[in-house]
Amino acid sequence: MNFLFYFCELNFFFNLLIKFINLFIKNIIILFFLNQCYKLFFFFFFFFFFFFFFFFFFLIIF
Repeated sequence: MNFLFYFCELNFFFNLLIKFINLFIKNIIILFFLNQCYKLFFFFFFFFFFFFFFFFFFLIIF
């Protein structure tokens, strides 16, 4: 039962991660076409901040 709960949480985490990566790739393509470097750097910062936030959040839970 505990393993099942862990698996569900992990599955949720990976789905969230895939959504973030998908969003990240789409935004990178858009920003390269717009050729706005400052937005690109901002988005990199934003993406990695959320990635580490979720990573440490799930690390604390388990």
